[in-house]
Amino acid sequence: MADQGEIAVAKKLGKAGLLLLGLMVLANTVLFAIAWQHKNDFLRIATAPPGCQQTWANVGNHVGLDSSENCAIRLWYNEQVAVIPGLMTSLSERGVALKGRAHCAYGVRHQARMAARAVMPSQFDVALLRLRDFYTYGDFDGPDFSELVDEKSDSATYKAIIASAQRTNKAVNEQCGIEQAKK
Repeated sequence: MADQGEIAVAKKLGKAGLLLLGLMVLANTVLFAIAWQHKNDFLRIATAPPGCQQTWANVGNHVGLDSSENCAIRLWYNEQVAVIPGLMTSLSERGVALKGRAHCAYGVRHQARMAARAVMPSQFDVALLRLRDFYTYGDFDGPDFSELVDEKSDSATYKAIIASAQRTNKAVNEQCGIEQAKK
């Protein structure tokens, strides 16, 4: 939160000062929220469906991520999402219910999203992504699995979650020169 001195300086600077103050508050909020969310992601691994815990843990622990360049991080993110189809096949062959597979697919992508953001070099870029999520989903970290399903959810809902977990943002990939995977 901004202190009285920061507010006084912002008022003297006018609109630009208020914008700067807003960005400072946002940055502080984002840093706190990222640390809190990242901690909570690791706590959620225990709730992962059978056969999915290790994948969630690997993604959450940044396995294979050794760069702080945004496009290298984006490539790593895409690689994490790319494991979902094979994981879905494996879980299906082991008899994991469609809801469990959907939860797993959602979790892999969510873990990848949070892990990638945790290592991005620019907190401003992270703040923009989080604001986009808030605008799109009403939550700074995107929708929670429980918000995507309810008691009336059917196989079409779970299949849609699995499909959407495998899609990445084409425009962002293009900015980094990453070719969209052919489906």
